[in-house]
Amino acid sequence: MTNQSVVVLGSGAWGTALGMALYRAGCQVSLLSTFPDERNVLKKTRRNTTLAVDLPPELNIGPCLDGVAEGTEAYDELFQVMSCAEAVFWTIPTPYTESTARAIKTLIHSSVPIVICSKGLVWNESAQQGRLISEELQLHFENQLCVLSGPNFAKEVAHGKFAASALSSFDVNIGKEVAALIGSSSFKIYMNRDVVGTQVAGALKNVLAIACGFVSGLDMGQNTRAVIFDQGLSEIITFVQKCGGIATTLLGLSGIADMSMTCFSDESRNTTFGIGVGRGESIDVLSKKIRAEGFSSVKPAYFMARSFGIQTPVIDAIYNVLHCGCSAGPSIRSLLKGAQA
Repeated sequence: MTNQSVVVLGSGAWGTALGMALYRAGCQVSLLSTFPDERNVLKKTRRNTTLAVDLPPELNIGPCLDGVAEGTEAYDELFQVMSCAEAVFWTIPTPYTESTARAIKTLIHSSVPIVICSKGLVWNESAQQGRLISEELQLHFENQLCVLSGPNFAKEVAHGKFAASALSSFDVNIGKEVAALIGSSSFKIYMNRDVVGTQVAGALKNVLAIACGFVSGLDMGQNTRAVIFDQGLSEIITFVQKCGGIATTLLGLSGIADMSMTCFSDESRNTTFGIGVGRGESIDVLSKKIRAEGFSSVKPAYFMARSFGIQTPVIDAIYNVLHCGCSAGPSIRSLLKGAQA
């Protein structure tokens, strides 16, 4: 499918990579940032330095989503961009999910599908509870929601190297329409209907990757990393089922494939974050330097597990290290003592 207008919300590494994938699929792409500095650099240089990729002149860098007020020129441009969209791809970091949804809820027509491409869980501070991104968006939009998730490093997708993802949708016809937009010879789409399980797997694999990073940072070896991975995978399966997802979803691209790549590759942001913590680096400094979704997702995951009444020792250990001042070494060793086949 060609010449279809799409909007990518978020111009970070994954947003830019998706923008490039959609451009290669023949779409007219508008890339919208939530951060003014990020948007200004892209607009001026037409280059994402993190990905080492130049943006084609046809790819539109739209107005920034932050602070756009009705009646301004930027708002009018944003309205025009949104009114033409056949689909909106959501790559907003989870801490900004609610604020972004509130800012643009009147700009996206209800007939336009929103494709969740962020991997994480949302934390509601006032309610002291976690929720799926889809649950948060359903509070603000009546749109059909899809989820795109898979073993995709942004840099490889941005440069057109072959990749594949799972697209989950409650509505098969909507899913087919979205798949036709993004699918190409270099980006293959497989469909399923497990919107919940696909989200949970994508969110918790980032949390688990941090624990695997602890192991590397502590120089405890690949054997130990495999044991921690196995324990974490078991927890994720239980978590998926408690959320209403399907356990077998974890056998596919959005499950074991994505988890394995993230947890066993030191190129992963979440693994890199965990390595730093394992080496004794400041968590506060690392959280500002590395945008690791697992860091923001572990708190909602921890409290969601409590509400479900399930045992999640790996998630608990990561939460205690990142938010309660526990040390990574003793926490991992405690997990190994309790490891079961």
